[in-house]
Amino acid sequence: PQFLWLKDYLKQYSNEEIINVDVKFTMPYPDNPGWRYNPQMGGSTLLDIGTYNLSIILELIENEIPDILFKEVKSVPSIPIDMNGHISLVYPSGTICNLFWGMGLPYRNEIDIVTTNGSIYSDKIFSKTEEYKPAFIIRDLNGNQKSIESINCNHFVRMFNYFFGLINNKHEAKKERDRILSLSEWTEKIRDYWIFLEILLAIASEDVKPGDSMPNKFTRPDMLWSEGNCISKSDRWWSGSDL
Repeated sequence: PQFLWLKDYLKQYSNEEIINVDVKFTMPYPDNPGWRYNPQMGGSTLLDIGTYNLSIILELIENEIPDILFKEVKSVPSIPIDMNGHISLVYPSGTICNLFWGMGLPYRNEIDIVTTNGSIYSDKIFSKTEEYKPAFIIRDLNGNQKSIESINCNHFVRMFNYFFGLINNKHEAKKERDRILSLSEWTEKIRDYWIFLEILLAIASEDVKPGDSMPNKFTRPDMLWSEGNCISKSDRWWSGSDL
């Protein structure tokens, strides 16, 4: 209900009237990370947390494809996965979106949107307890604010009910499939960029040479060197000419 309320609220604005969107989703290091620190099992803060940020932006700003202004994914020496990231997107309409996610940081889970005549903010836009009652802080041009409450619910139950409802609705099921594929494509754009930078650093330090297989720390065992090119088993990834 919280996301749906926000999406409905923004319908009063054209994309040109949505100036800026900031989304943060960060959390402390988990006490029991389990698979989250295992790259072979899909461990990645981008895949675990960052996809939330991407998903909400792609749903709220519709009918346009953004360009990437800036993207950065960082790791730490003691943990073999990406630990936080930041991406800035700009849409043809002019909307700028800043997305930040990561672990080992203070807990933040929020969205803040600036429009031509005010702003709207909401905490715990993603994960929340069933008892938590979401609210929106709406400010006018002069900063005067009011608070509007949404309804609380178990968002996991609603999610499973939603997917169950797609079983007999082919049209909506196709829309959801297309949405997931689009999110996957955007996630890979960011993910492969991070690996590309890591490889460049490895080349600079002479840790990797043409003909070598990719070290485990790059998290993509399907990548390998062939004739001076770093490629995947399905397609060429990049070559020395890309430098």
